Amino acid sequence: MTKKTKTEQKHELLYIMSPQCGWCKKADPVVDELKKKYDIRTLDVTNPEESKIANEFKTKHNAQCGTPLFLDNITGNQVCGFREDVLEKWAKGEEIPKPIRPTGPMPKPPFYGASKKEEKEWKKEYKKWYGDNKKVQGIKTADEILEMPRPKTDAPKPPMQNPTDEQLETWKKEYEVWVKENKHLPNIQNADFVIDRIKQMQKQQPQQVQTGNVNLSSDQEARLSRIEQKLDKLSKHFGLK
Repeated sequence: MTKKTKTEQKHELLYIMSPQCGWCKKADPVVDELKKKYDIRTLDVTNPEESKIANEFKTKHNAQCGTPLFLDNITGNQVCGFREDVLEKWAKGEEIPKPIRPTGPMPKPPFYGASKKEEKEWKKEYKKWYGDNKKVQGIKTADEILEMPRPKTDAPKPPMQNPTDEQLETWKKEYEVWVKENKHLPNIQNADFVIDRIKQMQKQQPQQVQTGNVNLSSDQEARLSRIEQKLDKLSKHFGLK
């Protein structure tokens, strides 16, 4: 039996991921297969040291993407998100065209338990948006979105700017009430996980204090914002997951 040899390459392939990322979990087995032929370095953004390295590479190539991100550190060629159909082309060094982006934000679906009238009004608004964006990858019909789990209310947002333990505890209590009311939703972020991430950011932030507040770097602001955005997605529910 002949042993597979890795393809010679003049690329530095990076897989930037997070263990909590749903799309990363889908990408992991695909990446494992690609690693049999290509040298791909995995960077876990929940690891502070690897996160720092990943952010340096993203800044270098102006990669505006969360996780998963597939980045060639030599050429800057990148794939944002899990696109199984193009990953081997990316690994081979082929330039991957960026996917078509929506012309604007999708109309927010009605909450779970909304009236038929509210759903009908939303469908009318969504129909126009869908017509303008039907070529967007992964777009769903109105009926498909309404069949998906939807929150009953908006999730309470965590305090993001240098919060105190008391503020975080107050948010946790509010959030846990919301979680109980929305336990039908899959993949809800755990409150303690969110709080731990916020505290990690606080430990890493520069020791610069102005008028009693610690200033965050632009990178730290972006990372905290991504935590908030993950919570927002539960309530805005774009229907792309």
